[in-house]
Amino acid sequence: MFTETEERHIKELFEQERCADRRLTPSFQSVLQSPRKTGSGWLPLARPLGVAAALTVLLVVSGLFLADRSDPPVPVTAESASYLYWESPTQLYLNAPGQESVRAVLEASAEETRSQQ
Repeated sequence: MFTETEERHIKELFEQERCADRRLTPSFQSVLQSPRKTGSGWLPLARPLGVAAALTVLLVVSGLFLADRSDPPVPVTAESASYLYWESPTQLYLNAPGQESVRAVLEASAEETRSQQ
C-alpha cells in the first residue's frame, strides 16, 4: 500500500505531533503540586442551601402531621344521606314502564312453547 519512504515520513509526522503534545502538557508533579481553587462559584453555597431546604421541608411536613385536626364530625342530614344511596342513571332503562306486561308476555310465550313440545 505505502512505500517504505511514505511510511517513514508518516512515522516522523506522528513523532513530531507526539513531541509537540508532550511540550504543551504540564508534568504530573506540577499538576499535583498546583494550588486548588476553593470557594469559587456557587458550590460553597450549595450545601448550606440544601440543608436549609431540607429542614424547611421537614418542618412543613411535621407541622402538617402534628397540626390540631380535631374538627367535629359532620352530622348526617336527610340531604347528605341521599348521596349515600346513589342509583345509576341507567337504572331507568332497567325498570322501564310496562316491564311487567313484557315479562307476562314472555312467560306466556315460554309456557306456550313448552306445551307445544
